[in-house]
Amino acid sequence: MPSYAFWDELRFWAEAHRDLLAGHKKNKRALYNTWHGMYYRCYNKNSRDYKNYGGRGIGICRRWKESFENFYTDMWNKPVNTTLDRIDNDGDYSPENCRWTTWTVQSRNRRGVSKNEGAGIAEV
Repeated sequence: MPSYAFWDELRFWAEAHRDLLAGHKKNKRALYNTWHGMYYRCYNKNSRDYKNYGGRGIGICRRWKESFENFYTDMWNKPVNTTLDRIDNDGDYSPENCRWTTWTVQSRNRRGVSKNEGAGIAEV
């Protein structure tokens, strides 16, 4: 059985890292919401966004589709105020095709926006 000193050290560590642990739980919840929304858009025909995702053939790689934990393992380092962005908008959600980015950057990376327009250069 561990000594009292061990438990005291553990208690001290937990108190010192309480904010970090709380942030970890909050981040995991945010990632779950992202994963669930991604899954819903791609596979639920009742989703209002299905036509722009699953209806266009956009899917989720097998690894992420199998479990949230796999998605979490690959994408755990979500910076604050970022959103999941597919680099190739015609490609599936996968580790190779996804990144965390700001809403501003993501709004430039969508269908119907020319690359010049996204760069701030008007197309003539």
